Amino acid sequence: MPLNQIGYYQPGSADDVKYVCPHCHRIQVIKYHVQHAGAVILHVKQCLSCRDVELKVGFVQVGMPHGISSPMLTLYPSSQARSSVKYLFAPPEVVGAYGEACKLYGLHVGAAGAYARRALELILDNLGYAKPTLAASIDLANKETDIDKRLPKRLLAKLDYVKEIGNFALHIRRGEDLTIVEIGTDEVEACLEIIEELVVFSFEEPGRDRARTEALNSKLKAAGKREIALPVEQTSPLEGPHSEK
Repeated sequence: MPLNQIGYYQPGSADDVKYVCPHCHRIQVIKYHVQHAGAVILHVKQCLSCRDVELKVGFVQVGMPHGISSPMLTLYPSSQARSSVKYLFAPPEVVGAYGEACKLYGLHVGAAGAYARRALELILDNLGYAKPTLAASIDLANKETDIDKRLPKRLLAKLDYVKEIGNFALHIRRGEDLTIVEIGTDEVEACLEIIEELVVFSFEEPGRDRARTEALNSKLKAAGKREIALPVEQTSPLEGPHSEK
């Protein structure tokens, strides 16, 4: 959402500032907008890349520069959020669910666990193991007999761990109501780590290998030489890089 749709500001009244986005961590120069609301001053910074915002609040105090108390209090994003890994080749729906889990980590462990669980379901769906429940999808992955598609034993063992700790977040059964149960941060952290390993193995590594081969084939074709075969993929065909919000 563009900044001028978030709140009132006067165009041209803001200064150019160097800014590192707390969401995508990209360095850029942006306009720094200040919204006065009585005794409260709201600072809004919007990333030019991911379009997410950073919100800080200050309080009017006589004698302080610009009348603002120091330090400013960050309202969004929360400092309790878990850093997320940026991916190029993972399906956007997986990246989205994983990103939400990281944002909610430390704020609401149940909600973070729900998104983490959803990300795992989406990963297994993309790998061809779609089932009504996560446990059933994990069982199907364990039964895979195609050596080119089968996940490594270490990843299957970690998926079994997720299965054994049970419905630690929203118990998702497609087409049924959702029920919240209590979980701990250790379980959510373990789930997020498994997601990151699965994404690298199933999407990022094959995607990078394919991209390198395609780049080399372009040079070989231009030189009139025979192209080399694309690497065998361990997952469903990748159509190209996916970008995160």
